[in-house]
Amino acid sequence: MAGQSVDSARREQIEQALKVLDEEGDARIEQLQKRIDLACLSIAGHGTLQINQMISLIRDMTMREFCGKYGADVNKWLADYVQQQTQEARNFEAVRRSRSQRNTKKR
Repeated sequence: MAGQSVDSARREQIEQALKVLDEEGDARIEQLQKRIDLACLSIAGHGTLQINQMISLIRDMTMREFCGKYGADVNKWLADYVQQQTQEARNFEAVRRSRSQRNTKKR
């Protein structure tokens, strides 16, 4: 009977220790969840800020186009945009020269 009393007391101590560990674990999980929620809000806010800072030509693109064509890299988009603008300026200049030469020959 004395053995059962010791086993019962020990079992009670183990149960109490497990209860304390469960409570501590629950508290830590709750703290981590709050930190994760705050981090998610922060990341979402940062992302929104980044999107709002992009020029409208990029914002007007679909996400599929921006990610697929430029790898979601604003610098790649800018390089491509500058190249396109430069080519358009060259084309415009070539057309202007051609018209100017034609007008000069007609005189």
